[in-house]
Amino acid sequence: MRVEADSIKYTFDSEVVEIKNVMIEGHPEEFRSLINLKEIPNFSPEIKHLTEEQPKPYIDLEALQRGMELFTGFAETWVINFDKDGEQPDRSRMTQDLAIHDPHEVLAFVYHCGGLIHACITVLRTPQRNEKNLEFIDFCVRVGENMAQVSSILFPPLSDYMEYPFKFKGVKNV
Repeated sequence: MRVEADSIKYTFDSEVVEIKNVMIEGHPEEFRSLINLKEIPNFSPEIKHLTEEQPKPYIDLEALQRGMELFTGFAETWVINFDKDGEQPDRSRMTQDLAIHDPHEVLAFVYHCGGLIHACITVLRTPQRNEKNLEFIDFCVRVGENMAQVSSILFPPLSDYMEYPFKFKGVKNV
Protein backbone atom coordinates (compact mmCIF):
# COMPACT_ATOMS: atom_id res chain seq x y z
CA MET A 1 0.00 0.00 0.00
CA ARG A 2 1.17 3.53 -0.74
CA VAL A 3 0.03 6.56 1.26
CA GLU A 4 0.66 10.03 -0.10
CA ALA A 5 -0.48 13.08 1.82
CA ASP A 6 0.34 16.73 2.09
CA SER A 7 -0.30 16.39 5.82
CA ILE A 8 -1.13 13.76 8.38
CA LYS A 9 -2.48 15.02 11.67
CA TYR A 10 -2.90 13.04 14.85
CA THR A 11 -3.74 13.89 18.42
CA PHE A 12 -1.28 13.20 21.23
CA ASP A 13 -2.71 13.97 24.68
CA SER A 14 -4.81 16.87 23.37
CA GLU A 15 -1.95 18.30 21.26
CA VAL A 16 -2.32 18.06 17.48
CA VAL A 17 0.82 16.83 15.74
CA GLU A 18 1.16 17.29 11.98
CA ILE A 19 3.55 15.62 9.55
CA LYS A 20 3.69 17.43 6.19
CA ASN A 21 4.39 16.18 2.66
CA VAL A 22 4.46 12.45 3.29
CA MET A 23 4.81 9.44 1.00
CA ILE A 24 4.89 6.05 2.70
CA GLU A 25 5.00 2.62 1.14
CA GLY A 26 4.27 -0.52 3.10
CA HIS A 27 1.57 -2.20 5.13
CA PRO A 28 -0.89 0.21 6.86
CA GLU A 29 -0.18 -1.37 10.27
CA GLU A 30 3.54 -0.55 9.92
CA PHE A 31 2.69 3.13 9.65
CA ARG A 32 0.25 2.97 12.55
CA SER A 33 2.77 1.16 14.78
CA LEU A 34 5.45 3.71 13.88
CA ILE A 35 3.25 6.66 14.76
CA ASN A 36 2.19 4.92 17.97
CA LEU A 37 5.82 4.16 18.92
CA LYS A 38 4.75 3.47 22.52
CA GLU A 39 0.95 3.34 22.21
CA ILE A 40 0.11 7.01 21.66
CA PRO A 41 -3.46 7.46 22.93
CA ASN A 42 -6.20 9.14 20.92
CA PHE A 43 -4.72 8.30 17.51
CA SER A 44 -7.00 9.91 14.96
CA PRO A 45 -5.28 10.47 11.61
CA GLU A 46 -6.57 13.01 9.15
CA ILE A 47 -5.12 12.53 5.67
CA LYS A 48 -5.32 15.09 2.88
CA HIS A 49 -4.13 14.15 -0.61
CA LEU A 50 -1.20 15.82 -2.29
CA THR A 51 -1.45 17.97 -5.33
CA GLU A 52 0.97 17.10 -8.12
CA GLU A 53 3.15 20.19 -7.62
CA GLN A 54 4.09 19.34 -4.02
CA PRO A 55 7.18 17.29 -3.21
CA LYS A 56 6.68 13.74 -2.00
CA PRO A 57 9.32 12.91 0.63
CA TYR A 58 9.82 9.27 1.49
CA ILE A 59 9.87 8.01 5.08
CA ASP A 60 11.84 4.80 5.49
CA LEU A 61 9.85 3.05 8.23
CA GLU A 62 12.45 0.33 8.73
CA ALA A 63 15.24 2.89 9.23
CA LEU A 64 13.09 4.86 11.68
CA GLN A 65 12.28 1.68 13.61
CA ARG A 66 15.98 0.75 13.67
CA GLY A 67 16.81 4.27 14.89
CA MET A 68 14.30 3.86 17.71
CA GLU A 69 15.85 0.52 18.70
CA LEU A 70 19.38 1.97 18.68
CA PHE A 71 18.38 5.06 20.64
CA THR A 72 16.40 2.96 23.15
CA GLY A 73 19.48 0.86 23.94
CA PHE A 74 21.61 4.00 24.09
CA ALA A 75 19.22 5.81 26.48
CA GLU A 76 18.55 2.79 28.69
CA THR A 77 22.28 2.26 29.16
CA TRP A 78 22.87 6.01 29.66
CA VAL A 79 20.52 6.17 32.66
CA ILE A 80 22.26 3.36 34.57
CA ASN A 81 23.31 5.02 37.85
CA PHE A 82 22.63 8.45 36.30
CA ASP A 83 23.01 11.09 39.06
CA LYS A 84 23.93 8.31 41.49
CA ASP A 85 27.04 6.82 43.00
CA GLY A 86 28.13 3.51 41.59
CA GLU A 87 29.65 2.05 38.48
CA GLN A 88 28.91 4.27 35.48
CA PRO A 89 28.62 3.20 31.85
CA ASP A 90 31.27 4.62 29.52
CA ARG A 91 29.02 7.31 28.06
CA SER A 92 31.80 8.76 25.91
CA ARG A 93 32.44 5.40 24.26
CA MET A 94 28.70 4.84 23.81
CA THR A 95 28.36 8.22 22.09
CA GLN A 96 31.32 7.52 19.80
CA ASP A 97 29.89 4.11 18.89
CA LEU A 98 26.51 5.65 18.14
CA ALA A 99 28.14 8.28 15.93
CA ILE A 100 30.03 5.62 13.97
CA HIS A 101 27.30 2.99 13.56
CA ASP A 102 24.03 4.06 11.85
CA PRO A 103 23.96 7.70 12.98
CA HIS A 104 21.44 8.71 10.31
CA GLU A 105 18.81 6.30 11.61
CA VAL A 106 19.20 7.54 15.19
CA LEU A 107 19.09 11.19 14.09
CA ALA A 108 15.96 10.50 12.02
CA PHE A 109 14.27 8.98 15.05
CA VAL A 110 15.27 11.85 17.37
CA TYR A 111 14.05 14.35 14.76
CA HIS A 112 10.78 12.41 14.41
CA CYS A 113 10.24 12.64 18.19
CA GLY A 114 10.75 16.40 18.18
CA GLY A 115 14.17 16.54 19.81
CA LEU A 116 16.51 14.86 22.23
CA ILE A 117 14.40 15.26 25.36
CA HIS A 118 11.22 14.11 23.61
CA ALA A 119 13.13 11.07 22.30
CA CYS A 120 14.24 10.27 25.87
CA ILE A 121 10.65 10.58 27.08
CA THR A 122 9.48 8.32 24.25
CA VAL A 123 11.93 5.47 24.90
CA LEU A 124 12.23 5.66 28.70
CA ARG A 125 8.57 5.90 29.63
CA THR A 126 6.75 3.11 31.40
CA PRO A 127 3.27 3.00 32.95
CA GLN A 128 4.76 4.42 36.18
CA ARG A 129 7.16 6.84 34.49
CA ASN A 130 5.20 8.86 31.98
CA GLU A 131 4.41 12.37 30.76
CA LYS A 132 2.08 13.03 33.72
CA ASN A 133 4.92 12.53 36.20
CA LEU A 134 6.87 15.79 36.53
CA GLU A 135 9.79 14.01 38.22
CA PHE A 136 10.09 11.76 35.16
CA ILE A 137 9.96 14.77 32.81
CA ASP A 138 12.65 16.52 34.89
CA PHE A 139 14.76 13.33 34.81
CA CYS A 140 14.45 13.15 31.00
CA VAL A 141 15.41 16.82 30.70
CA ARG A 142 18.56 16.19 32.75
CA VAL A 143 19.39 13.04 30.75
CA GLY A 144 18.85 14.90 27.45
CA GLU A 145 20.99 17.82 28.60
CA ASN A 146 23.76 15.44 29.65
CA MET A 147 23.56 13.62 26.31
CA ALA A 148 23.79 16.98 24.53
CA GLN A 149 26.87 17.97 26.56
CA VAL A 150 28.74 14.76 25.78
CA SER A 151 27.61 14.60 22.16
CA SER A 152 28.51 18.24 21.48
CA ILE A 153 32.12 17.07 21.13
CA LEU A 154 31.74 13.42 20.11
CA PHE A 155 28.56 13.47 17.97
CA PRO A 156 27.63 17.13 17.28
CA PRO A 157 24.59 16.42 15.07
CA LEU A 158 22.88 14.71 18.03
CA SER A 159 23.46 17.68 20.33
CA ASP A 160 21.85 19.93 17.69
CA TYR A 161 18.51 18.29 18.52
CA MET A 162 18.48 19.55 22.12
CA GLU A 163 15.29 21.55 22.69
CA TYR A 164 15.86 24.99 24.27
CA PRO A 165 13.83 26.08 26.10
CA PHE A 166 12.09 22.78 26.77
CA LYS A 167 8.29 22.89 26.96
CA PHE A 168 6.10 19.85 27.40
CA LYS A 169 2.34 19.81 27.94
CA GLY A 170 2.14 23.10 29.80
CA VAL A 171 5.34 22.56 31.77
CA LYS A 172 7.46 25.66 31.22
CA ASN A 173 11.25 25.40 31.35
CA VAL A 174 11.37 22.29 33.50
